[in-house]
Amino acid sequence: MGIFLRKNSPEALSAFLRTVEGEGVVFHPTDTVYGLGACAFSRRALRRVFLLKGRRQENPLLILTTPGRLLEVASHIPNSLRRIWDEFLAEPITAILPARHPRPYITARGKIGVRIPAEPFLLEALSILKCPLASTSANPSGRVLSLPRALEYFQDKVDLVLLGEDPGTLPSTVIDFTQNPPRLVRRGAYLPKSFPLKR
Repeated sequence: MGIFLRKNSPEALSAFLRTVEGEGVVFHPTDTVYGLGACAFSRRALRRVFLLKGRRQENPLLILTTPGRLLEVASHIPNSLRRIWDEFLAEPITAILPARHPRPYITARGKIGVRIPAEPFLLEALSILKCPLASTSANPSGRVLSLPRALEYFQDKVDLVLLGEDPGTLPSTVIDFTQNPPRLVRRGAYLPKSFPLKR
């Protein structure tokens, strides 16, 4: 069984950093759904996430990062994303971008999914972490669980459980910005205002 901590506890941040940088898996809050997080550059940790979820390897995990570290994983920011930059920072949007480098479990066909979470604890942790955080919803593949059921399902399988508020079960909206116009991949918690999208 992993360690249980509240995200506002004094030891939460150091435990999060230690677990992720030690190739562990964290059950963590975001501003949309709870996630399973691991170091994006650790094949061992990412394999565990895929096994825990029963997820197919060709379905890569997204990256949670900060604005200042986005270009650690993306090769550039397309103009179409720059036009809605304030919305991207404030709202639950996952942007599919050209990847800086091909990496197993987090890139596919030269693309990578990146999100800036509006969750203060997570943003602080992401600014300090030595590697980007790969994350995915804390659900078995093909299912959507409430927080109590997800916690029951994963608590004995992860190294650290961080608890905060319950954000619900609606995930981020996924938009592919490598296309022109950008393509809506998954409708989620938010859609950009007055913005052309292919569907």
